Amino acid sequence: MKVSTPSRDDAIRDGDQLGEWLAGRWHLQRKTVDKAAGQTFHLDGICTFETDGEALLQRETGVLVLGNGQSFPAEQKYIWWFNIKQISLEFSDKRPFLTLAPPFTLCDSMHLCGEDTYVAQFDFRGRAHWSSTWHVTGPRKDYVMSSDYTRAENPSL
Repeated sequence: MKVSTPSRDDAIRDGDQLGEWLAGRWHLQRKTVDKAAGQTFHLDGICTFETDGEALLQRETGVLVLGNGQSFPAEQKYIWWFNIKQISLEFSDKRPFLTLAPPFTLCDSMHLCGEDTYVAQFDFRGRAHWSSTWHVTGPRKDYVMSSDYTRAENPSL
């Protein structure tokens, strides 16, 4: 995948264009409201998208702060595959995760994991910002996770 200078002068028309736009560093702020546990968690960190052959490797690192104030380092990785008609995401161990279909400005998707259902919405309409919101339900899960990504202007972030 070629990587070009990020810009959003025109609407993203296909998955390849979204991949080019995502490449780079993003500041990540996440809020998780866990109704089952009766707690709210926050994560502040960095998300990078780096070329890995024909895919982009997404790596999120940060500090997760629990409702009681305890904090822990956190990390997650995904692999994004792009083409004109769809975007496929995999877990870092290459298991399929989800697929996004056009339009690549506001995308919905769902992932089933055992008895748990993950419903996601990705919003790529910003010029230097994007977001995802996950509604997760299951026998022992009931939470909403909202993530905001803002392009990092300082490469050392």
